[in-house]
Amino acid sequence: MTSPLKKLIACLPCPPLWTYNWDALCDLPTLKTWFERMAQTPQSPIWHGEGDVMTHTHMVCDALCKLGSFRSLEATSRDTLALAALLHDVGKIKTTRLEEGEWKAPHHGPVGAQMVRKWLWQEMGLCGNPEMQAFREAVCMLVRHHTTPIHMMDGNNPSAQALK
Repeated sequence: MTSPLKKLIACLPCPPLWTYNWDALCDLPTLKTWFERMAQTPQSPIWHGEGDVMTHTHMVCDALCKLGSFRSLEATSRDTLALAALLHDVGKIKTTRLEEGEWKAPHHGPVGAQMVRKWLWQEMGLCGNPEMQAFREAVCMLVRHHTTPIHMMDGNNPSAQALK
């Protein structure tokens, strides 16, 4: 029997097709539930004119697959980045709310990282050996901090923010 982790990795982009296998990803129970909820989660049109979180996620994943710099990565780095792109906004499921007429998802990065960590640990078996732990934590750190660059640019001194 194929492990859940092997099934997951087989769904991520790799040569020669460079696409996510969305149908097979939906065969993983937690991902199916998350994807359904992401499709029902609205976003602020100020940042995301495409509407819901799942549409945005598809767009991010499609754009990533087209990048030569992504394609040239070694497999583990490519899988780390592909999985983080796939799950970067999963925290919006729990954090999205309407505030003063605008959709907001405060702290969705840290919330999403916790959700992803629990899933990778408990359902995908990414625990135990240091290599599995490192992969899990790299994905979680990318999910947690994916909004950092834009927030740094909004600040008064982006260079100082980068050094923190």
